[in-house]
Amino acid sequence: MPKSAQPWVATLLRTVFEQPDADAVKAQMRHVLDALEAKFRKATEHCDAAQHDLQAFTAYPRET
Repeated sequence: MPKSAQPWVATLLRTVFEQPDADAVKAQMRHVLDALEAKFRKATEHCDAAQHDLQAFTAYPRET
């Protein structure tokens, strides 16, 4: 992916971590992967392979 696209991709990925619960995280991850698929196939494959690790934080209670 071009360096100029990295901030957009990083912002897109951060939206996954801002979701309120595990179901929303999974849905947002799917949205992110769909958005990446159109432009950056390799990034999509990498994130898809890392989904389990990226979503591991949902196993812990959210701090309030």
